[in-house]
Amino acid sequence: MNDIQAANPTPRFQSWDDQALQQLLSNTRSLRPRAEPIKLSEALEQVLAKLFQPLPDLSGAEPMNPRISMITLAVRDMAESVRFYEQGLGLPRMNSDPNVAFFRLNGSWLGLYGREALAEDVGVPAAGNGFSGFTLAHNLESEDAVDALMTQALEAGARLVKPAQKVFWGGYSGYFSDPDGHLWEVAHNPHFWIGPRDG
Repeated sequence: MNDIQAANPTPRFQSWDDQALQQLLSNTRSLRPRAEPIKLSEALEQVLAKLFQPLPDLSGAEPMNPRISMITLAVRDMAESVRFYEQGLGLPRMNSDPNVAFFRLNGSWLGLYGREALAEDVGVPAAGNGFSGFTLAHNLESEDAVDALMTQALEAGARLVKPAQKVFWGGYSGYFSDPDGHLWEVAHNPHFWIGPRDG
């Protein structure tokens, strides 16, 4: 052990991450004995290369399948919401118990369930309003198609949140809210298609 190591011993750590850090500190000592001074940028590259190595997968679990099977919306008036989505927007409704409604979408399902009942099922309070923190999106092939669907939704009882317009990312979109305030974006993306293609 040299004088520097004796004066500044490497601390002993307990956790896996700290052990990795200890090894990293030990490895950086090998950067010192060189004929020419090492550049700071080169030293940082070597240290960061070791620091940001992928962590081993210790779980052994299979990754989640990238799929959303169903989106369930909590509704206050089941009849009104069913009318909005089935008759107003024309979504195909499936046979089900009258206390719940299912609509088959392209690649997933949309479900409607009473607000109180869904909150009880989840185990959270049913109270709350305002911005819910998420939006639903429906992409279309053209700006005219966006305008047409926005008009259809408003005629069915939706509330206009943001008129369809050209947006900063180069597309065209607008927002409406359904009878329970769930936000829908209707958009045309000229750069690429999002989600399954219409059958």
